[in-house]
Amino acid sequence: MARPRVRVDHFARDARRWYRVTDNGVGFDASAVADPFAPFQRHHTAAEGAGFGLGLCTAYRIVRRHDGEMTLRSTVGVGTVVEFTLDGRPAAEPGTLA
Repeated sequence: MARPRVRVDHFARDARRWYRVTDNGVGFDASAVADPFAPFQRHHTAAEGAGFGLGLCTAYRIVRRHDGEMTLRSTVGVGTVVEFTLDGRPAAEPGTLA
């Protein structure tokens, strides 16, 4: 099993700042899930990881509360990528977080 890795970075898309969280976890088949942001939906077995199915739901609610958007890509055995933006503010210069 690979050593757990989480990467957080940011980028500009459509004149907005986006944030990306990437992990190398167990991943899941996102195409088999009707709404990955719905509460109490576990996307992997208890043996693969703990949880109650609230993490993505909670993150999505926070992002939406700030008029943002969130996207999700996941692959079984590879990991998950979550990208989100908070409101429609223009992106700052590359390499800054202001």
